[in-house]
Amino acid sequence: MVTPISPVSVDHLEIYVLVDNYVDGGLSESAGVTRYRLGRDGKLPVNSFLAEHAICLILTAVVESKCHRLILDAGCSPVALPHNLEFEEVNVSAIFRFWVNHNMWDSP
Repeated sequence: MVTPISPVSVDHLEIYVLVDNYVDGGLSESAGVTRYRLGRDGKLPVNSFLAEHAICLILTAVVESKCHRLILDAGCSPVALPHNLEFEEVNVSAIFRFWVNHNMWDSP
């Protein structure tokens, strides 16, 4: 049996894009466009935010002065999310929930 959930009013909502869903796979490397690849050590030679064909958001909702944080989805590879978490210095201990919206065909 499914227990109904009553909606609550949210006082404040912040949406932080951690993995952006904007990638132009057809764009070739040229002046001003660099395709980053993993190095031999398995690391990215990049000091930049990464995007891929998927999305990951951190949602922060404040309800009656109480903060609730969750990660929505996780991108589609084991590369962009951990890289962007470290690059943006996100405190993952402050995240209370993880919600996978759907299963990506290319999820690890």
